Amino acid sequence: MKNIKTALLPVSLLLLLSACGADGVWQNAREVLVTKLSSADQEIAQTREEVENIPYASITAQLENTPPALMILGYVDGGRLQWISSNNVSMSTKAGRIVHTVGFEKDISYLEVVGDDFLGSQFNDYKTPRSYQIVMETKTPNISSERLNCEVKYKGEESIVILDYSYETLLLEEKCTSSAGWKVENLYWLDEDTGFVWRSRQGLVNGKYTMEINILKPFG
Repeated sequence: MKNIKTALLPVSLLLLLSACGADGVWQNAREVLVTKLSSADQEIAQTREEVENIPYASITAQLENTPPALMILGYVDGGRLQWISSNNVSMSTKAGRIVHTVGFEKDISYLEVVGDDFLGSQFNDYKTPRSYQIVMETKTPNISSERLNCEVKYKGEESIVILDYSYETLLLEEKCTSSAGWKVENLYWLDEDTGFVWRSRQGLVNGKYTMEINILKPFG
């Protein structure tokens, strides 16, 4: 089992693969990146030009005190997006929320908001606090189930920059307490016009580690 802080390799070390449900597409993604590395005779650059030249949606994912890792969209199932890296780590998000992980020391096997999620829904009164629950199953390695009591609050407007692109966002803070007593705080930077999550910092299992996600090239 990978240690959670070494599960994601730095961008500069990743040769990314894509598994979009067809072997041909998967192989094409690999060949695109191999060609890039060979022709440039260098590792994958963290530049906007490099990102735009990769024909797949992409994000960076960063655990605390580690370099950011580049992940490519590998699979789409309705509103659920699966992001993958070359070292068999994968993470699924739904409207910006992490709902499933594979390859970490402690994995999320299932996560669902009870009722309407303020992320990716028609709910747009972000300045009014909301309370709700989240049901989560974890594998550590035994499967356990938790119910989290959560509240989200509006923290203000904020301009952010992701790889040379700037976005005007609304910052929302989500605080949750599990039925086992552990707590987690999540931050989401939502596009002020569309509600799309450009950046987030989310606590993983038990809230012990925090993952920052930045959207480099969105899906769709």
